[in-house]
Amino acid sequence: MRKTEIVADLARDKCVEKIIRNMKCCKGEKRRDLQDLAQDIYMALLEKPEDKIIEMYEKQQLNFFITKMVLNNVSSANSPYFINYKQLINLSDEIDKGDN
Repeated sequence: MRKTEIVADLARDKCVEKIIRNMKCCKGEKRRDLQDLAQDIYMALLEKPEDKIIEMYEKQQLNFFITKMVLNNVSSANSPYFINYKQLINLSDEIDKGDN
């Protein structure tokens, strides 16, 4: 099985979304932001070396790897998710509070 097929199967089964929903660190996040996070994770998987994705898939380690990716993205101020979404949303919320 090729990397693109593996990621397509994960997306079809909504694997990343299920992992996100079950993670305690994501409970306070907004639903639309978590959908963006899931898409970022799928894109990141496609950017990983093919042999690494295939090896983790064959050893049934991919769910653990995805869980770690989600945790890193949600908890790190340097992650693509934080930089592209969370930081902008926090700034927008601060601006909204200032308008009141």
